[in-house]
Amino acid sequence: MEIGVIAINALGLLGFAFILVSTRMKTKPSFLVTDMTGNIIAGIHYVFLGGAGGVLFCWAYALFDLAALKLGRAGLPVLGALLGGACVILLFFNPGWADLIAVIGSVVAVLSRLQSDMRLVLLLAAASSLFWATYGVMMASWPQIGFSLTYIALSLFGAWQAHRARQAGI
Repeated sequence: MEIGVIAINALGLLGFAFILVSTRMKTKPSFLVTDMTGNIIAGIHYVFLGGAGGVLFCWAYALFDLAALKLGRAGLPVLGALLGGACVILLFFNPGWADLIAVIGSVVAVLSRLQSDMRLVLLLAAASSLFWATYGVMMASWPQIGFSLTYIALSLFGAWQAHRARQAGI
């Protein structure tokens, strides 16, 4: 394996590591900041892979996180505009099936950021990751595949923990 491919995949692993760490955050603001950092780095990974859907949506996720962090529910129009803009831009990249899968996964991820209950945030994030794992297979991005499968497991575990804590009154 050549050094460039190793470096590109290492960059992807770094970005995805930040996103994975976000699942362990206890508050929505810490989740959003950590997730935003990871998505910026993962987007750079996709620049080098030539994955238009990956670039656009990783960076859109970072913007969604920022909007959710700063605007809360009032950010809904901003989030809708960002998603709509990303979809329009994708049209100029001659999208294929992989990019359509990224769009669906991204819509679900946007919905997760609009939730106030961490359980719902994490459950929808897991659902989004199912689509992103498929995207990773289609793009031959092994960091994306590994990340998505791990993120699904951590998100579901975090949602379960949040549910138990809520039931216990913590």
